[in-house]
Amino acid sequence: MPITQISVPPDSETSDGKLVANFLPPNAEWTRGDMETDFPPSLLHTDIAAIIRQPEPGEAPGDAEAIVEVNDPWEVDVRWEFNGKAACFIKGVFRVKLFLESLGDDDLDREAKYPRDIPVDGRADTYHVQFKIAPDELKVEDDEGTPFQLTVAVILMVNCGPNGSLVPGPVLGKVNLPLIQAFREVAPAFIP
Repeated sequence: MPITQISVPPDSETSDGKLVANFLPPNAEWTRGDMETDFPPSLLHTDIAAIIRQPEPGEAPGDAEAIVEVNDPWEVDVRWEFNGKAACFIKGVFRVKLFLESLGDDDLDREAKYPRDIPVDGRADTYHVQFKIAPDELKVEDDEGTPFQLTVAVILMVNCGPNGSLVPGPVLGKVNLPLIQAFREVAPAFIP
């Protein structure tokens, strides 16, 4: 079945001094993922976490969402760490993708690639991006909505390919987020 791209606007990718551990239980409701690397933990520390949120208009983002109203904006927030003695020797970019897999016999699977690659810059805290999903970008079944399994992937791309082209490097991060039920909110008809 074909995968349809979801467009997302770029976000501020600047360092904010916060570590992944600050966003995990009991401090917050983020989901921790796995960072696979060929380096031993004594040389390269990695960590990754993400959360699905749907802030009310005018309010700051809050708790994790298990039910998403697709006719309103929503977001997937991702943070990862990449530091240690070996980090300063690794050059490349992080490519961040969001996969939305529909749990049904349909053609609703979607993929979102963050609009630009994030340079590896040696920061000592987290990298951070948000996938801000616009209203009606995610299609769902009309009656009861659609359950989706979301996965975030952070791939280190290094310029070791032919003619210096980017190829996957020795680090892959992934977060399998909790299952969501996505639906289109339909306001009840006004009865005077």
